[in-house]
Amino acid sequence: MSSLYFMIPLGLLLSALAIWLFFWALKGGQYEDLDSPAWGIIMDREQTLEEQEAEVSDSQKNEDTLAKEPKAATQTTQSLDQSHNND
Repeated sequence: MSSLYFMIPLGLLLSALAIWLFFWALKGGQYEDLDSPAWGIIMDREQTLEEQEAEVSDSQKNEDTLAKEPKAATQTTQSLDQSHNND
């Protein structure tokens, strides 16, 4: 029974806090535009797909460049080894 003396005021306090937070959000314009965020996600997705296509073409160019670079690095290492062996 003594716990009810604590729990009932605590419940009323939390309920009042929840109601106050709801009206605070309502006053701040939280619920005025519910459709734009949903459309924003769809529009961002379309832009992202275009950006991904551009990144894929860029990554293919980078892969071609990287495929050539290890050969050049190997040749440079071999030439350094040969010059070091000659000394």
